[in-house]
Amino acid sequence: MKSGDKEAWHDLWDGLHHQCDVGESSYAAVPHIVSICREQRKPNWNPYALITTIELCRLGFDDNPPVPRWLKGAYQKAWKEVVSLGCRDLLVASDETTVRSILAAVAVAKGLNLYGELILNYSPEDLEEALTIVRGG
Repeated sequence: MKSGDKEAWHDLWDGLHHQCDVGESSYAAVPHIVSICREQRKPNWNPYALITTIELCRLGFDDNPPVPRWLKGAYQKAWKEVVSLGCRDLLVASDETTVRSILAAVAVAKGLNLYGELILNYSPEDLEEALTIVRGG
């Protein structure tokens, strides 16, 4: 990824999500970010992780506003497209961060929010440790 791309994604992350706070501008960006996924030649973890973070914050924190009525159709349409884009990009994604970001986005798009959050936010080591505890080891 080029330096300018990294800076642009950094700015988007900072502008659209801060300590689990999201708002109308975050929601309005989701259809545009999904459009970036549609047009990208090589899968990038940023768009998938960012939209997943926005959606998980929207659903998980009462302080965040709902998606406004005027945006609801475009927002829902974008999330429906995530499944097909994610499946396309999984065929060629090879690094763990990108694969995890895509899987998390697809899980959230299918309503499996807990799985999406686990995949996105917890390292394999964290999950292995939790499984060890659950298994009584």
